[in-house]
Amino acid sequence: MLTVDQTSDKYLPSSLLAKRIGAYNKNMAELLPFLRNETNCNEICTEDAQRVSFKNMCKCVEPTIVAVRSSGSKDATDVKNQVMKGLVEESSFTSLEVNDLIQLEVARQTEVGQAIQELLNDGKNVWSDPVHIVSILKRIIYSGIDGNDKFLLIGFPDQIEHAQIFEEHCA
Repeated sequence: MLTVDQTSDKYLPSSLLAKRIGAYNKNMAELLPFLRNETNCNEICTEDAQRVSFKNMCKCVEPTIVAVRSSGSKDATDVKNQVMKGLVEESSFTSLEVNDLIQLEVARQTEVGQAIQELLNDGKNVWSDPVHIVSILKRIIYSGIDGNDKFLLIGFPDQIEHAQIFEEHCA
């Protein structure tokens, strides 16, 4: 149980606390139907064990995306491979090989694949317009297929501007 010393500025006498809890419950009774009807409301029972409540909350949060890179040395590459293996095998991350996804889009001649092919035909680097790559990743990451919400990006560049572009297009 959490205790707050009566001399603390965070202390509330029980009568004031009871009034605030009552006001919260009244407001929530009015707000909850609105949230259910007008938003993507997720309700989580906090009377469950904290571990269960937290796990349920995490299911409602945006996907988890990890990009693992190394400096290229043998030791760093070994560590990177161990981390990647652990994420895929032990934590159920879905591995996304970015270069393979790009090649697949080009081979399938999708709209994005055609745009990437045009860049290549013009002698430009695929990453000169990373919006296309982000589009591919966004479609996969937010697909919700098989409940996948944890992804390991392999081959995604580590330059700051590309990371910022990814964040901007997934917002």
